[in-house]
Amino acid sequence: MKNYFSQENVAPHLEEYETLFGYFSTSKNERFTKTIQLKSRKLNWKWLSVAASAVLLISVYTGYQNNQQRKAEKIYNETRLALGLLSENLNKGNNAIAQLQYFEDIQFR
Repeated sequence: MKNYFSQENVAPHLEEYETLFGYFSTSKNERFTKTIQLKSRKLNWKWLSVAASAVLLISVYTGYQNNQQRKAEKIYNETRLALGLLSENLNKGNNAIAQLQYFEDIQFR
């Protein structure tokens, strides 16, 4: 078929395709001689792993700090409650001693 369109006597109704096949014949022999400079999109996995490790360490540290803060708040609240109960019981004891002192004072007058 390529040979048919490269001849001089092509049928009149097919002459419009003659240039198309001529283009294919000449472009087949063309060669691109310039060098193509491609950008290297190679990821530097070492730096990526260092960054991931840093993010992991920071998140573990902040999580640890938050956990320590919650534990400290829990201990503080429990201690405050225990001291409140102790204070309440001591106040009851002080009131009882005050009443005894009152009766003792009345008895020895």
